[in-house]
Amino acid sequence: LLNSLEADRETGCKHGIFFKDGQRKVDYILAFTYKKSGSRTPNKKNHHNNSVHNLHSPKDDHHLPGGGGDLEAMEAEPKMDYHEDDKRFRREEYEGNLIETGLELERDEETKLHGVGFVKIHAPWNVLCREAEFMKLKMPTKKVYQINRTQGLMQKLSSFIHKISEPIQPKVAGLRPQTVKHLSYPFSREKQHLFDMSDKESFFDSKTRSSIVYEILKRTTCTKAKYSMGITSLLANGVYSAAYPLHDGDYDSEAEANDRK
Repeated sequence: LLNSLEADRETGCKHGIFFKDGQRKVDYILAFTYKKSGSRTPNKKNHHNNSVHNLHSPKDDHHLPGGGGDLEAMEAEPKMDYHEDDKRFRREEYEGNLIETGLELERDEETKLHGVGFVKIHAPWNVLCREAEFMKLKMPTKKVYQINRTQGLMQKLSSFIHKISEPIQPKVAGLRPQTVKHLSYPFSREKQHLFDMSDKESFFDSKTRSSIVYEILKRTTCTKAKYSMGITSLLANGVYSAAYPLHDGDYDSEAEANDRK
């Protein structure tokens, strides 16, 4: 699915991580399947009926309402897939409700996967602050303290354990032991001056952003066809086929496949 999210070459943005403007970061993805309109072709029966109708005399054109001519006209029209239309209507209402919560959406149906569309979701700064306060998320403040390193026997034991477990530890680039840690406090918009907002872009990390968006997805309702539901029920009913955040880190499509691929 990630390969199908093509980045706009003109913006020079990363592969599938941003909106087309190259500025707004994608915090969540909704995937859905759809059938393109006009993909159905008239059947042989309709074609035969049309041919027979063309052979009728002018007198036959003045048929009574509800007669054979109306039936033939109805058969000639392509049948509507009401199940697909119902899912499309529910998606439209649900996405409209998401926009009302303040989320920004971008639909992408021109992908490599035929019949699969995506909705990219971005949470702007004001939505992140509002939801962080509502969820009482603990965020780093400006106050910091030093992390004291262990000494003596505990230091030797820690070094021994680290040496043994090093082969199975994940290889994370730029990972350094922290010597300073920020005190965390439940976020409040009225007390923003207490928090470390030197870099607003990284104040809410990717994990926090996706968690906030997921909470909005869960509580946003869809009431069409007597339904009232969040993203969990929409997934169960096939309105959307998947909902997931984009992970951090590089994506190497040329990497050797492992046992899980």
